[in-house]
Amino acid sequence: MSEPKSGTKAEPKGETKAKKAGGQQAAPAGPDLKAAATELVTRAFNKQQPGVVDEQAHADCVFHIPGAGEGAIDKRTLDVAGFKKFLRARYSALPDMQLEMSDLMRDGDQLAARTELTGTQQGRMFGAPPTGRWIQAEGMLMFTYDADGKLIELRQDFDDVEVMVQLGIMAPARTGPMGILTHSVTSAARFAGLRRKARR
Repeated sequence: MSEPKSGTKAEPKGETKAKKAGGQQAAPAGPDLKAAATELVTRAFNKQQPGVVDEQAHADCVFHIPGAGEGAIDKRTLDVAGFKKFLRARYSALPDMQLEMSDLMRDGDQLAARTELTGTQQGRMFGAPPTGRWIQAEGMLMFTYDADGKLIELRQDFDDVEVMVQLGIMAPARTGPMGILTHSVTSAARFAGLRRKARR
């Protein structure tokens, strides 16, 4: 077996392969945040598995959710326990709830996606008793993760006013004063009837 020429060193096989592949060894892959975000939405919203929040979220994670309701730190900010309580309330209000994501994009430790929320109101929502009405609302989800792939912030934006219009809580946009008055009277009577029905 021939010896290396004087003044040269034999390179370890691993280093030789790395140089042939491009001169540098590949950096270890980080967490797959797109897969994590997809799993979170699929299980937490669509499969009604709130336990996934404990698996994925940092203990100090904050959730900014329209209509967060009871348990909110302010009008729309929840901690982990509050977010799971919010999810359970949504399961009750919209038993067939689906939250579909599209155009999921990543920029460093942040992700954003367009969303479409659908479901049939079978429980209390935005203060309204069950109406049996189907709702549809477009919005966005924004995720922020730490270096270990743990969720540290989730922000949801959707048109909650449009949802309230679809449920009959609010009058449609551009309704005139008389229309708003008529809507208020008829919706008050309708919701009173729905409350009586819900108590039976």
